[in-house]
Amino acid sequence: MSDHASLEFEPDEQWWEQRAEAFAAWADRLTAADLELADTSALRTISRLTDLRGEVEAAILEAVREARRTGCTWAEIGAMLGVSKQAAQQKYGSALTHLELGHACR
Repeated sequence: MSDHASLEFEPDEQWWEQRAEAFAAWADRLTAADLELADTSALRTISRLTDLRGEVEAAILEAVREARRTGCTWAEIGAMLGVSKQAAQQKYGSALTHLELGHACR
């Protein structure tokens, strides 16, 4: 593989704010009795899956980057993602540009 491992998912500030707000709202509703009875396995699963989502997004970005490098069209990439070519280009086009600019600055 190429430098796939160097890609890391970096949630934007809004994503972190939303996650913090949701956690704060949940914590505000808790009582001491809730804490004694709470089964947190589902919450831990959500947390692990959220972490995995970042890894999957990084891997998809690398695959899209490689597809574009080898001449695949946005329509072809969109078809593989299950979205329109416009949606694929909108989601990954600017990320690829940002990524390429980051590599050029090294």
